[in-house]
Amino acid sequence: MADPEPPRRQRPRPDLKNLYDALQPSEPVRAKVVENGVGMAFVLVPAGSFRMGESGFRTNETPVHEAVITKPFYLGTTPVTQATYRAVTGQNPSHATPERGGSPAHPVERVTWDDAVRFCERLTARPEEQVARRRYRLPTEAEWEYAARGGASTVFPFGDMFTAVHGTFDGRFPFPDGATAGDAAGGPTAVAKFPANSFGLYDVCGNVWEWCADWYDERAYSTDQLRDPAGPPAGTRKVVRGGSWKNQGHSCRPAYRNALPPYQKNSATGFRVVVEVG
Repeated sequence: MADPEPPRRQRPRPDLKNLYDALQPSEPVRAKVVENGVGMAFVLVPAGSFRMGESGFRTNETPVHEAVITKPFYLGTTPVTQATYRAVTGQNPSHATPERGGSPAHPVERVTWDDAVRFCERLTARPEEQVARRRYRLPTEAEWEYAARGGASTVFPFGDMFTAVHGTFDGRFPFPDGATAGDAAGGPTAVAKFPANSFGLYDVCGNVWEWCADWYDERAYSTDQLRDPAGPPAGTRKVVRGGSWKNQGHSCRPAYRNALPPYQKNSATGFRVVVEVG
């Protein structure tokens, strides 16, 4: 009778996550929050993928697709305020100034897309920003939606409901129909009045529309690349996102797509910016 075969030694199962991480190019250690020379706070939004768009609403939000943001980026925790805009440009074009019930902490509005781009250029050119090697720009539409969702798979970053406890909008028309109604907002409110999403971003739903870098295309989701989409190369309108104090709740969804001519300005449109560091 043959001797029994000795038991085989099991090889340890590799840790696939560590193996994957070891194969990736090394990333510099990044601070979670940075503050620049004019007191603007930026939060680190991690790289990742998300479901872009929403089914059952508007055709320009479809097809729903998986989009990938391949690099982390820093995004302003709030829309640019009147105080910050004045510090950088020496001007305040807003309607909701302190004389009209606003404040320096209110978002700047009545800015065109070109105004927002020039703000980024002037901020980048400041000596302290040059020394720190910080460059400013508008977010892409995909970066904006990814950041606004904050990793949530619900309609809003805090669930499937939007009422007066969540943001500044026309509270007479909450989302969904039948939710607790409130009052119409008479104008924008100071930033960071409502809780932030899980990334630490305030006012992504309501208050003011926010300019994005992209040209608008009604059918962009059928043609955009899936990795770091940047929109079409040309167009007549620029993307704005987030809804505003004038809008109903459904328009404040992170998936809601809107656009304006780049020369247009109104009391319901502002912007927030990305800072690239290093």
